[in-house]
Amino acid sequence: MNMRKASMHEAGLLSDLSFRSKAHWGSMGIPILAIIVLYLGFSIWIGESARAIVKHAMDNNYNFSTTTAEMTAEVFNKINPQRRGMKSSNYEPANYSSKFTLGLHYFWGGHVWVSHQYETKDTGFKEWVSLDLRLVDGKWKAVNVYIAP
Repeated sequence: MNMRKASMHEAGLLSDLSFRSKAHWGSMGIPILAIIVLYLGFSIWIGESARAIVKHAMDNNYNFSTTTAEMTAEVFNKINPQRRGMKSSNYEPANYSSKFTLGLHYFWGGHVWVSHQYETKDTGFKEWVSLDLRLVDGKWKAVNVYIAP
């Protein structure tokens, strides 16, 4: 009988411990979920900023200024078709599209891949643009670019 009471007591302790661990992980789930939601929110923000940067860099009439620009001069010159030496007419926004964006980020910067294409009667291309971004004064600024056709 004593052994039976002891085993029941041990079983009670074990079930109590398993309950505590479930409760502990349940309380940890909310902060973990909040971190995941924040990370995804920042990924969307950085992705939309990257799309806007690539779209602005495509425009020959973009008012580029190094003091207020959302990208460095090097990034602008590497993305802009006319600056890259491509045969291009005036930029027509209706012929431009951005299909897919994937953004990874850390506290002060991030890396984004953007798939975009531009087609006119004279020229056309579809390529992946890979951007390194830094958070500067609450806005994302492209500091480096790699283009894969």
